Parts: sequence; C-alpha cells; structure tokens
Amino acid sequence: RLMRIGRAIADYAEQHRVLPPAATAGPDGKPWHSWRVLILPQLGEKALYDRYKFDQPWDGPENKKLLAEIPDAYRDPAYGSQDGEFTHFAACVGESAA
Repeated sequence: RLMRIGRAIADYAEQHRVLPPAATAGPDGKPWHSWRVLILPQLGEKALYDRYKFDQPWDGPENKKLLAEIPDAYRDPAYGSQDGEFTHFAACVGESAA
C-alpha cells in the first residue's frame, strides 16, 4: 500500500510539477481537502475523485457519503478486511518535514 501511495504521489508531482500539499484550505481557512483526495486519480480512483465536492469540506454532507468508498490503498492491512471511515496513512508536516 505504501508503494502504491508513493507511486501515486510521484505521478501527481510529475503531472503538476509540485508535490501534493498536505491539505488545501477552504474559504474559512481551515483544512478542507487532504493529499489523499488530491491523488485519487493517480490511484486509479478518478470516478471517486470526480464525485468529490471541492466546494465543501471533506466531512460535508455530500463528501461524507463517499467515506464508505475509501480506496483499499488507504486501508491498514493490520485491521484485515474491516470496513471503516478512517485511514492510518497521514502526512507529516512542519518546518523540518519534506
């Protein structure tokens, strides 16, 4: 899963000439969309990406409906086939972070 995510990040960087940001902010200045959403097309999840509503936060009413479709790449194998609306894959951010 990490290799697949890493490849998707590299593909995003190649296409956009920049690494995906850890998060993008909404009009309220709060983080609305994470890097995980931004690299969905590179993970082969373009249809899911196209249904995502960028005019609302990740936990907005329409986007919450998509949580049940979290790609397998973001599921932690330590939890087996357990479904859930969470991921253990996160980005490290800060002054000394990549």
